[in-house]
Amino acid sequence: MQKTIRWGWLWAILAVGCAQALPAEDLDAPEVCRYGIRLLSTLPRQDFRDISGRSGLGGGVFAETDLGAGNVLETRLDFIRYPQTNRPNATLIPAYTVPDPLSLQSNSASLGVDLRHTLPFPGMQRFYGSVGAFGIRYEFDSAGASDVVNANGIPLPGIVDTKQKTSIKLGLAVGLGFRINDHLALSGRYTTVGIDGVTFATLETGISYRF
Repeated sequence: MQKTIRWGWLWAILAVGCAQALPAEDLDAPEVCRYGIRLLSTLPRQDFRDISGRSGLGGGVFAETDLGAGNVLETRLDFIRYPQTNRPNATLIPAYTVPDPLSLQSNSASLGVDLRHTLPFPGMQRFYGSVGAFGIRYEFDSAGASDVVNANGIPLPGIVDTKQKTSIKLGLAVGLGFRINDHLALSGRYTTVGIDGVTFATLETGISYRF
């Protein structure tokens, strides 16, 4: 039930984002607003690569509004999960991990808006550039060695783990894409966001399908 409510809210956010971009006189225009899903792969860059260099996988949903003149406004919601890294370098994010962690997993959830523009060159009408902004938060799940107290109050060597979330931060993105047909598109983006003085950047590739 909770998942149903959560996804209902997510689709509502996308619908509102799409509706806000529509001029009042064009609300009944056919196919002005369309929805879709997206599969994503991301490669950490800059400081993020030093923390975890492993590629993340995820997906998202989006709503796009045709603004005319080759411009499209897209509202997107994405979730990325990064696999476990053993013996990570967590010195850049001590507030979000146990001391000297043995393992680290992370994920990100973001909500953003991209403005896309078809490239104005002959023969390149299927290509587009994009710029965007997004709000993002990361969650870090770390585990490390530490003494734990058993039922008799005796300290013993053990493993402790913790999950810590960052606050929501504003990030920026630029990218290029290629429309394979009316439904499928390939895209690449470079994203960056600063969190507590640490630069979390990614090279993102994705394939999207719009209904």
